[in-house]
Amino acid sequence: MGLVELERKRLRSPRRGTRIEAAYRLGIMRASECTEDLLKLLEQEGAESTAFVVGRAAAKCAGSLEELHRLLILLTRQHPEAHQLIADILASSSLDTGTLLTELLRQEEDEHLLTVALIGMSGRNEPEALGALDRLVLSGHREIRIKAAKILLQYTHLLPMERIGELMRHPDWEIRAAAVKAAGDQRLDFYLGALVQSMADEEWWVRYYSAKSLSRLGPAGFEALCEAAGAADSGVFRESALEAVHEELDRAAATASREVRQIPHYNRLNLIYRRMLNASGGGRPAGSARISS
Repeated sequence: MGLVELERKRLRSPRRGTRIEAAYRLGIMRASECTEDLLKLLEQEGAESTAFVVGRAAAKCAGSLEELHRLLILLTRQHPEAHQLIADILASSSLDTGTLLTELLRQEEDEHLLTVALIGMSGRNEPEALGALDRLVLSGHREIRIKAAKILLQYTHLLPMERIGELMRHPDWEIRAAAVKAAGDQRLDFYLGALVQSMADEEWWVRYYSAKSLSRLGPAGFEALCEAAGAADSGVFRESALEAVHEELDRAAATASREVRQIPHYNRLNLIYRRMLNASGGGRPAGSARISS
């Protein structure tokens, strides 16, 4: 009797510890012929924590996406709050789960299955899922909306320009924050005006990422940031803008001190800063060091 058959036989042991150990060993061997037996054992485990050991073994052994789908249904039904762990178990499969995840996002309505699918989709390159993600931004479940929007914003190069603008104005502040952050990460100059407007958002994180993004849009973004800092009526908004201005100027100074070719860039930012903020009484303390070319 081979090792696989030996462990398969142990799955039927009356001793629970033996069954779990056998499942674990079959998972290590990725014995695809034992997937059905493992799924049956998983059903028996119910809400016990050992279900995750059996589930991971089944994921490693699964030879088809249909088997993985059944596995997901069982785990989310038995452990509806263990989204991250279930997504990690799914990722242990040797199968490409992109198609399964995309289909779940397109068709599934169950909140827990959708959450696991969204966690599994994060960081993947699956542009065919864009339509499904766009649908989920309208979900009635807040966490689903937020997760879907954040993944959607991984594909800014494939989205209509106005779609990102809509997300910047979304009622959920987490989505607004993700959208303004994406604009800076991708250097989307088109949204410079929208980022300035977002500097007045009521949520601190939206203001923070708006300021960070403006500072990443080169001299034009830095100038808009300085203008926002000088024009802000609220002390809170002004503080966010000034902090971003100072951080960007310090970063540029540090880079210029290491790389001579960056000195003109620093001098340009410093000139903008002094012209727009020092004249109105704001800005850096007198005597700040200046790097000259």
